[in-house]
Amino acid sequence: MDAISQKNRIKILKQLTNKDHYFSELMNQLNIDGKNLKHHLQKLRQEDIITTYKDGRKKYYSLEKQITLKMTPPPQGKFILIKTEE
Repeated sequence: MDAISQKNRIKILKQLTNKDHYFSELMNQLNIDGKNLKHHLQKLRQEDIITTYKDGRKKYYSLEKQITLKMTPPPQGKFILIKTEE
């Protein structure tokens, strides 16, 4: 799946499994510049992997559904994303 083909997107998903985060929190925790982070978050939203909500002035990002990441065996070693309904 193209949405998780980038290492930064996997890092974002890992952060969001613990709790919801707002933009600058993710930017600081992952050490990703704002433009790059925005691009990755948009891609994950387009694939319905994450969603957003506002609390005051802060826009939070959260996982849309429960997900499981599995890695295929070598030599490909690709990640497979499995979305599950709750």
